[in-house]
Amino acid sequence: ETPFSGEDAPDLDIQCVDNKLYIVHRNIHPKVMTISYIDGVYSLSSASDVEFVSSTTSENKKTEAYTFDKKGDYPAHQLFYQGRWLLFSTINNPSAVYYSRSYNIETDSYRYNDFTYAQQEKRLDNTDWQYVSLADLGGMYINSSMNDADIRWVIQHQGAMILATGRAIYSDKGNTITSTTDSPLSLTKIIDTGAAANIVATMNSYIFFVGTDKRTVRVLLYNSQSYTYTQAIISSSVAHRINRDIKEI
Repeated sequence: ETPFSGEDAPDLDIQCVDNKLYIVHRNIHPKVMTISYIDGVYSLSSASDVEFVSSTTSENKKTEAYTFDKKGDYPAHQLFYQGRWLLFSTINNPSAVYYSRSYNIETDSYRYNDFTYAQQEKRLDNTDWQYVSLADLGGMYINSSMNDADIRWVIQHQGAMILATGRAIYSDKGNTITSTTDSPLSLTKIIDTGAAANIVATMNSYIFFVGTDKRTVRVLLYNSQSYTYTQAIISSSVAHRINRDIKEI
C-alpha cells in the first residue's frame, strides 16, 4: 500500500538499497518500504515517511539539517552514490543536489537519512558559538551554470553520476563525494543538449534518452580511453513515424 495515485506513477523515482525501497516524488514526502523474506515468500511493508535526522540544540553544540518535510522541499530524484544518499531538485530549488553524511567508520553504518550540513560548538571561553569544519557532513550543491534549470533525470554510469536538465547534461567523475573540501560534488557539463523528464536507459557504454521535443531519441557513447561522451540522434530514420510524445525507452 502506498500514498501514490496512478497519475503519480510516471514521476516516481524508486531505488532499492539494504532491503528497503526508497520512493521520492516532488509532491510527496520521501517514503520507504521494507522488503522481508519469510518462509520463501517476499513481502513489502506499507510505505512510511523517511525519518530524517533533525536539527538539534544542546548546551554546547548545535546542528542544522535538511529534513525535506514541507511542500516545495520534497525531492524529485534520488541516487545512492559513494556511500551517501543524494536527493535532487525540489520546487523551491529545482537545480539543487542534496547529499547525506558519509559512511560512519566508527559505527560501521551508512547515514542515508542524516542530512546534517552544519555544526556549531561553544568557544572555549563559553561566550560565543563557532562553526566546526567536518569532512563527513552533508550539504547542498548547485552548479552555477545550471541557472535554476530543472533536473530531469539522474543515473550512475561507468562509475560516474550523470545528471540531465532541460538545457544540458552533466557528469560527476566520481571519487569526489568523500573529499574534505567545502564542495564535495563537482559537476562538469558534457553536452549542451537538454533532455525530457524521466526517460532514460543504459546499455553497456551507451546512454539512451529523449530530447526536450519528446520525439527525438538520442544516445551518448562513453569512450573508456578518453573518458568522454559523444552524442548522436538515432531516431532520424523513423522521425516521420514518431508523431506523438515518447513515453518510455
